[in-house]
Parts: sequence; C-alpha cells; structure tokens
Amino acid sequence: MEQVLGDRDRTLRMEDGLEKYINKVSGVLSSKIVKDENGRIIEVHVLSDYSRSPKQIVRDIQSCVAAVFGFQLEYRTISVAQIDSGLKSKNSRLQLKNMQIQSEGSRLMVKTQLGLGDGMYEGTASGMSGPRARYVVAASACVSAVHAYLGSDMIFIVSDVQKLSIAGADSFCVALNYCFDGNQGMLVGASVQKEDEYRSVVKATLDAVNRILERISAGGRDISSSAAAQSMGTQDV
Repeated sequence: MEQVLGDRDRTLRMEDGLEKYINKVSGVLSSKIVKDENGRIIEVHVLSDYSRSPKQIVRDIQSCVAAVFGFQLEYRTISVAQIDSGLKSKNSRLQLKNMQIQSEGSRLMVKTQLGLGDGMYEGTASGMSGPRARYVVAASACVSAVHAYLGSDMIFIVSDVQKLSIAGADSFCVALNYCFDGNQGMLVGASVQKEDEYRSVVKATLDAVNRILERISAGGRDISSSAAAQSMGTQDV
C-alpha cells in the first residue's frame, strides 16, 4: 500500500532534496534552507571553498534549482560563506583579459574586462583625455570591473597615478583609497611598462587590488548574495 505523505512530510522531503542538489554544485561544501511559517524559502545558507567565486556559485544554484525543481530561487535569498578547505583555485587573482579605448575630442572612455576562473567582469570609466587624466580613467575602469566582481562589497577610489622611470624602465604606480568593513586605508600597486600605457596602468591597479582580495579570501569572511546582483560597472571620473 502506498504511503500518503502529509504536507509537513512533503515539505521536509523537498527541503532535503533541495539541499542535496545544492550540495552537488561545484565548490559547495554544505547548505541549509530556512523557510517562513508559510513554507516559503527566505534564506539559503551555503558554505563553500575558494575554488570558485561566490557569484558563480549563486548562479549555478539558481540554475540547478530551476532545472530540477522548476522554480526560480531569488538570488537575494542566497548567502555564501567561504572557508579554506585545502582546495585552492588555480588562479585566485583577477587578471586583465581585454580592454577597449575610445577617444572623442577631449573625452576618453576605457572599458576593461577582468577574469577569474571562468567568470568575466566588465567595468567602464570615462573622463578627460589629458596627459595624467587618461591614466586615472584607465585605473578607474579597472576599479569599476573589480566592483562588478565584488558587487560593490568593497569600495575602491583611485587616489593617484604616476608614471615613473626606474632603472631606465618606464613604470606606473597607482594609489587607491579603500573603505571596507569600517576600515579605511591606502593600497599601492606598480607595473613595469612592457606594452601600451593603458594596460600597464590597469595591471598596476590590479597589483594593488589583488593584495587585499587575497587577504579577504584568507580570512574566510562571509560574502553575501549581493555580489551576484551585477557583473558590470560604470564610473565617470
């Protein structure tokens, strides 16, 4: 005789099924679903390693739930906490993948595309095309892409960009101010110019940014689902 399940049993079985499939998503170690009194999912807590970005994990969870259970899980309900499980991403640093430069009169627009794992993040900045101003625009475009990766979880501001000559080689030094978890500070990155100036400025900016991104990862801080809100940023300088 077939057993008839009550509403509570069905709810528990579906909840177990959801967690089972969420736990199969690459990078996920465990998960816990929280529902309100009406059985509506209000929170999905996910524990993952650092092998993938939180944004990628959130998107895969949404796709998994939609494909298997037939409904869309709101990204705002998903929070991802990352810990060191002994598995390291092949490359934990954001890298410049592509950039576009458009100049019209005295105005300049720079678009950068950064990559980490299989994720791509774009940022755009525009401003004056003067001798120093164009370097600030390039650095700001990079910062905009970083914000797209972080979901504005941390705010960087370009403080200064200097072109230097050291040991006979042209180099760029970028200074960034940042505000994170109530803490403020300055980061400095540098890059020897081996190609065009704009790419060198972006690489110097990433040299500064990646220092603190790696420290955040090492600390295992909680990264909320707001990081999944967007993958493109724009900034005017």
